[in-house]
Amino acid sequence: MRKLVFIGVGVALLLAASAVLRLHDAPYIAFAEGRRADATDGLRDKASHGDSFAAFLVASNYQRGILGTQDLDLASDWYATAARLGEARSIVPYINLNMKNSQNAEQCRLAIALLNAAGRSGDAVALMALGWYYENGFCTQADLATAARYYMGAAKIDRRLNESVDAIITKLDPAAVQGLRPLQEEFDLDAKVALAQFLAAIPFAPTEATP
Repeated sequence: MRKLVFIGVGVALLLAASAVLRLHDAPYIAFAEGRRADATDGLRDKASHGDSFAAFLVASNYQRGILGTQDLDLASDWYATAARLGEARSIVPYINLNMKNSQNAEQCRLAIALLNAAGRSGDAVALMALGWYYENGFCTQADLATAARYYMGAAKIDRRLNESVDAIITKLDPAAVQGLRPLQEEFDLDAKVALAQFLAAIPFAPTEATP
C-alpha cells in the first residue's frame, strides 16, 4: 500500500498532543526531545501501567523510527496494545500497517467498516483515510463526491484539514458541489464502539490477497 497523504496529518496531531504533555511527565519530555533510551523505557513503563497514549507513542516510534528503531511488526503489536488500553487513534495506523493490497475483498470491507467506526468516534484521520480511499479508488469505486464529504467531515472536526476539502472540490463539477454536505453530520464522540469493533477484528485481515 503506497503512503497515504493523510499520514502526515496523523503525525502532526500526534506531535501536538505530545507537546501538550511534555511539561507534565518525564517520558513525554524525553520523547519530544529525542532522548531514545529514556523515552522508550519510560513510555513502556507507563504503558505497562495502563497509559494508552504512551503505548501509542511506542507504536509510533516503531512504525516511523522516530527514536532510531523501526520494526513494523512491533509497531502493529503496540498499536493493538494501545487500542486495548483505550486509544482509538490506533485504529488507522494499525490498518495502514496490515493492509496488504486492495484486491482482498474481505480485507477491504472490514477496513472500511472499521475506519467508519473510528470516524464516528470523532477520529479526523480515519475520515481523511476514507476520503483518500474514495478519491483514489482504493478498496472501493472511486467517487470524488463521497471523498469530498469524508474530507468535509474531517475538517468539521479539525479546521486545519480544510485544505484537503478545497483541493478535492476543484476536481468536482460545479453542479455536484451544490448542496454537498459532510458525511457523519453528528459524531458519536465515544470511542468505545469503534474500539470494540476493532478489537473484535484483530488481526483484521489475512496476509494473502483473495484470488
